[in-house]
Amino acid sequence: MEPADHLSADRLYERRWALTLMEQVLRRLKDEYRTAGNAALFDLLKQLLPDEPGAPSRAEIAAQLGMTENAVRQAFHRFRHRYQVLLRRRNQSHCCHCQRY
Repeated sequence: MEPADHLSADRLYERRWALTLMEQVLRRLKDEYRTAGNAALFDLLKQLLPDEPGAPSRAEIAAQLGMTENAVRQAFHRFRHRYQVLLRRRNQSHCCHCQRY
């Protein structure tokens, strides 16, 4: 049986690794939106992700950007989908890299 301290260190490492991975993916996604001329859209959609305190509603975002709520809903769906794709790719490349060693 492993000591409790070791398990805590492992969990801490995994949590930090996951947070770093998500931050890298968000930076990549932000760069994609900025390159496409949609930096403001990225900044507002990012606030709809979980754990973002004080996030505006879709209606507020729509009003700020001059879009319909449906358009914001669709944009957020594409945002989340692209985030998931990038996250999976990044995770797979990390796992493949780890298997080499």
